Amino acid sequence: MKPPSAPPWEWYRAVRRGADAPTGSRNQLRFVTLAVNIDIRGAGGPNPTIRFAGREDALFKFVGSSEAEGLNATLSGLILESGSPGKGIAVRARNYNGLFLRHVAINHFDVALRADWGIGLHLYACSIAHNSRGLEVGGTGPAGGIRGGDRRADPFMDTIVVDACAFGQNGLDINDMGSTRSLGAITIRDSSFFEAYTKPVPKKRTYIRIANRKGITVSGNWFEGGRPGLTCIYLGDYDQDGSHVGTCRGAAIFGNDFLQTGATDTIGVDVASCDGATIFGNCFEFAASNKPIRLGSRVSISTVGQNSYVTYPDCSGYANPIAGGVR
Repeated sequence: MKPPSAPPWEWYRAVRRGADAPTGSRNQLRFVTLAVNIDIRGAGGPNPTIRFAGREDALFKFVGSSEAEGLNATLSGLILESGSPGKGIAVRARNYNGLFLRHVAINHFDVALRADWGIGLHLYACSIAHNSRGLEVGGTGPAGGIRGGDRRADPFMDTIVVDACAFGQNGLDINDMGSTRSLGAITIRDSSFFEAYTKPVPKKRTYIRIANRKGITVSGNWFEGGRPGLTCIYLGDYDQDGSHVGTCRGAAIFGNDFLQTGATDTIGVDVASCDGATIFGNCFEFAASNKPIRLGSRVSISTVGQNSYVTYPDCSGYANPIAGGVR
């Protein structure tokens, strides 16, 4: 295998040692295997841009050889770009414990970050834009957890935290396919989800899709878009690819602001299948003839508390904001 040209090769050797990436540099790499306890970071000033050459499946990757193998890796102060828009995965992790991204921008990949069979995925102040899918976690797929016996085939992905991040112009911003046998838990807070009014993403239907997850908190976020037919938050038992993965259990959705100006078929929170969902303290500003909240037939012991419902643009009261029954 021919090594990269001199500047990227020197950069690669530096970041493997945990040193700073050169400020403002632009380098093209095939892939980097994340080492345990590594800290790969920009040195300040303009963030270095790392461009994915596209000859491997992922730019950064880690696949542990034992269940929840200790990783404790941090990426910070970087810009990750796909050399071919819509191709490749920026960060891929499996069978790991501890992956942290801080102030990282990920653009133009097929999937920005894909993680499963793991514990502890933390994103802080990251920008995820122009990807087919942004964050994708959990799910079914081939056996990968190293538990032995019957548990080997049970997918798990525990402790996902998305904090102060900006999502924009992705085909799907967050796709959580769940955690079947383990602890679960996903927290999405203080983040933004935006779709441009003049250039909506073709075929986009959902900002956040969650299935088969236990312990869901979505708070302090804002969602803005003007396209008809969009759903901001979906809780159910089918993932984005149509696989039946199991119901959600335990969700708190509160303190969010939803501004959606699409004329028809727009939903703020769609609870298709979930036990123990609570929705309160949100502001839903929708064009008339939409449904800020929809509760499906497979929803139990769930409640809708006090929310603000207003029509766009005159902020008058919203008639019949909830579709379905409350149990």
